[in-house]
This record gives sequence, C-alpha cells and structure tokens, in this order.
Amino acid sequence: MKATVSLRAVVRGVDETIALHAPIHETIYCDSTLENEVVAIGDGVAVAHGAVSRLAPGIPPDHIPWTP
Repeated sequence: MKATVSLRAVVRGVDETIALHAPIHETIYCDSTLENEVVAIGDGVAVAHGAVSRLAPGIPPDHIPWTP
C-alpha cells in the first residue's frame, strides 16, 4: 500500500514550513524515517527526492486514533 499526503497549503519560509509539518511528524509520522537522495545535475543545481518508510506499516502508534 502506498500513501500520498497532500497538505494543500501555501507556506513561506522556514518557520511556516516547520509549523505546518510539526503536528504531522508528532503524530502519524512519529514512527517513520525519511531518506533523501540528492543528485547534482549541473553547477549549483540539484534534484532532491524523499522517501518515507514506516517502521510498522499500517499500524499507527497507540496515541493516534485510527479506524481500519
């Protein structure tokens, strides 16, 4: 199963980005890891790709309400 998360929000700057993501990472993604791959494609230009891995797929932490 692959999940897609879309926040559909406009944020500006680091502080707004952190504020938007903090609740998500404290709850549903608290048992996850993020691995980033960065590939240089030119002078001063790179492409980044992030992949999230659930440590326990499909099983939310005890403090998160969940209904199958």
